[in-house]
Amino acid sequence: SLLEWVHSFNHIHENIRWADLSDGKELWTILQDIDGNYFRGSLPEPEVGPQGDWLRKWQNLKHVDRQISTYYRDVCNGQDGIAHGHVPDLKAVAAESSVRDLERLIMIVIRASMAGPASNQAMAQRLMGLGREKAMVIAQALRNMEEPAYADSEPTSRDASEYQSEPESVGQHKANGTKEGGVTYEDPLLEREEQLLQAQSTIEKLQASHVAAQRQLEQLRQDRERLQESFDAYRAEIDSKGGKHGGDDEFRKLQRQAESDRAYIDELEGHMQSSRSTVESYERQIDRFKAEYEVTQKLRDDIQMLQADNEELHQKLRANENLKKKIQSLQEQEKANVALREELRAANDRLSELERLKQVQAGLEKEIIEKKGLIRNQEYQITELTTTRKHAEYDAKVLAQKLAAARERHDRDHEALEELRLKMQEMKA
Repeated sequence: SLLEWVHSFNHIHENIRWADLSDGKELWTILQDIDGNYFRGSLPEPEVGPQGDWLRKWQNLKHVDRQISTYYRDVCNGQDGIAHGHVPDLKAVAAESSVRDLERLIMIVIRASMAGPASNQAMAQRLMGLGREKAMVIAQALRNMEEPAYADSEPTSRDASEYQSEPESVGQHKANGTKEGGVTYEDPLLEREEQLLQAQSTIEKLQASHVAAQRQLEQLRQDRERLQESFDAYRAEIDSKGGKHGGDDEFRKLQRQAESDRAYIDELEGHMQSSRSTVESYERQIDRFKAEYEVTQKLRDDIQMLQADNEELHQKLRANENLKKKIQSLQEQEKANVALREELRAANDRLSELERLKQVQAGLEKEIIEKKGLIRNQEYQITELTTTRKHAEYDAKVLAQKLAAARERHDRDHEALEELRLKMQEMKA
């Protein structure tokens, strides 16, 4: 399914293999298709290929992973946390073309694309284009990325009928996931679409069951009419023959059978009424979901416009900062050039000294380049350490909030479950 999702992009060659994705270039192109305004520029190693040096490929993959992380956190306002067992090993991807870790990395890309305000609708349609079954598999994998894998609790039957509604089963699964893991999937549109599909499927099942019950009820009514006719004919025959003892037994037997048939018909009518009420309830629920979806989509559009304006302002600020840095660098470079000119004028009559100074200058420039490289590496390490610390603090805060929310949801789910049990007992009674 994941490789089919990759193939769904126009620029991806149809014969691409897992190993061809290990250099990060195809994934970077996909990210640019998802949000070209954010994922700009090129990779650190744009010339490396799938068979190239794994260290250079690793630099590309790290760049892709960092950009996705900041995009999901800053643009999508998502909680940048992935469940244990779903974090890709970028070294394994670069060195060994690990399919398992490539799948995890692609799932991170899909998660960001589904949460992105500029790409949510297009990516949802792209997923559904793979087929409903595959789309549901990927959606479940997205939830598993943010929910620890726990054993599901036993499902609670809704009533004594032979089927259980699918949305209720999904709701119970989410309640269990909230109770045990404390995390739910953060894309409400995808959840609404899934609930709509499941509710529609349940309505179709209920309608089919309702039609079958009507046919069975009609058949029983016809049988009852035939039995009533036979009963009337037999009673007339008994009356005409004087009402023998054996006839009384047969009469009582037919009477008991008729009463049993009436009770069974009444029971079927009750089930049919319950089924009709359930269908109407799900139809109202679908209408409510559609209204909420339209409101949510309008809010997404408004947020997307605000984020575009905000991004434009940030880009202007970054351009101003870069311009200031360039001016400062040019001023410092001009000062250094003035000093060098003075030295060159003082050494104009001493050619040998000039050559020595040139050699010294070349050595200094080389040392400066090396020092600059060392400084950049140290600054990069400091930035990574700072980012890691901020992520850890942020994750701790998020986990605390999730724990509190999970406790509240647990209490609400427990109360709701008790109410459902009482209703079931009343219905059975």
